[in-house]
Amino acid sequence: MIKTKNVFALLFLKILILLSWQIQARNQIRYGHNLSPTTETLSDKQMAIGFLFTGFGLNENLTIGTSPWMIYDYNMLNLAVRFSNDITENSSFGFQTHYFNTFNEDKVDKYTTYKMEAISQFFTYSYKLTPKTNLIFNINPIYFFNEEMPFSLRRVEATKDSYQLNTTVLIQHQMLENFTSHLEMGVLGWNYTYPQMIIGLSGNFFIGESFLLQLGFNITATPRALFGSEYKNDVNGIIRNEQAGDLYWYQPQLDNRSDLSAHPEVQIEYFFP
Repeated sequence: MIKTKNVFALLFLKILILLSWQIQARNQIRYGHNLSPTTETLSDKQMAIGFLFTGFGLNENLTIGTSPWMIYDYNMLNLAVRFSNDITENSSFGFQTHYFNTFNEDKVDKYTTYKMEAISQFFTYSYKLTPKTNLIFNINPIYFFNEEMPFSLRRVEATKDSYQLNTTVLIQHQMLENFTSHLEMGVLGWNYTYPQMIIGLSGNFFIGESFLLQLGFNITATPRALFGSEYKNDVNGIIRNEQAGDLYWYQPQLDNRSDLSAHPEVQIEYFFP
């Protein structure tokens, strides 16, 4: 029997394909990476539908939306608000607030789902280095109200801090008229005992005037895990696979010094006019 979630995903994709023959969009934006948003926003009264993000432009500077993927795959209600404003002809400033809260934890196997509540705040500065290249800087504090089983961007750490601080630089380069590359670098968890490096790479493909397809990946890892020859640990994954949910935090017996995790990034977006 085909799982309900798979049917939902196939139906969602079919609807997007059918819509692409009906409407032409007036503004396509590049959202960036999970830890490196851009300052681009939807146009006034414009709507975009995608599995990673579905949103609406309240005006030229303010976009509000949610991630259907996180609701579908993480059982996590979420709301995102992005504001952006130009500083000069070549620079802009923005902020993005993202709230997360899981639901139905008691109806799903505790070791295969998430249980958390958090708020993530991005402060973003974008500078146009050349006509085709942007440098985008992000400062990202995240506060966790509940982290019994958080998402993988919150790494297992021998600390009781309820927050973490991340910083990134995103190099955005338009290589072709319909293709933009992103190179992401940064630090995850400045307050961790063992802060981790962030490395990501992706490509944006604009298909016609309505579709965006983004494919890429993101790796978070300690320098020892990334450059060392010893065994790499995905500490979060080990705990989930060993069904140690009740002991998720403060496990010094797990070697956090060699922690490494990879995050694929797949995004399909349809822009309405």
